[in-house]
Amino acid sequence: MEVNQEIFQETLSNIKAMHPNKLALDVEKTAELLGIERQTIYNSMRKNIKSFPIKHRKVGRKLRFNIVDIAKFLSQ
Repeated sequence: MEVNQEIFQETLSNIKAMHPNKLALDVEKTAELLGIERQTIYNSMRKNIKSFPIKHRKVGRKLRFNIVDIAKFLSQ
């Protein structure tokens, strides 16, 4: 799906306002933004059938989601 740049910029600004000085969010904060339970993120990442639609990276044992990727997903 294509991302509407105006909606994307607004969404990104809102995320930055809610989480100042953060470039990436943990699972709990990402789930809160998406309006889902954090366990839903873990469950969808474990299943081979459907992976979680937002890219993540591991920092130690923790998962982090880039706020730009979150904003892109929410803007679709």
